[in-house]
Amino acid sequence: MQFCGFARGPAARTPIPLTDEVVRRAEEAWQRGATEVCIQGGLPRDLEGFFYRDLLRAIKRRFPKMHVHAFSPMEISYGVDKREMPLRDYLKMMKDEGLGSIPGTAAEILDDRVRQELILTSFRSAMVEIITTAHEWASPLPRR
Repeated sequence: MQFCGFARGPAARTPIPLTDEVVRRAEEAWQRGATEVCIQGGLPRDLEGFFYRDLLRAIKRRFPKMHVHAFSPMEISYGVDKREMPLRDYLKMMKDEGLGSIPGTAAEILDDRVRQELILTSFRSAMVEIITTAHEWASPLPRR
């Protein structure tokens, strides 16, 4: 089975069914002393609306003290769209399910004018809202 689903965008047919594999690898990492798992996937068009939430549940059920650093701002935006939920409600749900923190924006340029001068990209400055909103509820989780 292919593990990395990086760069799977909305045109991808079906999500790679990775929940069991992610949990297995989290367990392997936990046994080796890891205290955090980082998850970034893709945006397949057939993604079930609660896939990201259910992945969190699967990890936190097995490893309640594992810090979960997951879901890029684009994935958060995609989850919000798939669930048709307000951003704050979606982030609250994800935090309640065990999301500890989200990755940054990979040094993306968030200012539309500056970005247009430097590079063309589909990453929108609307991601600022996701990052800002997520930061409002950010709090460190106790470590192992």
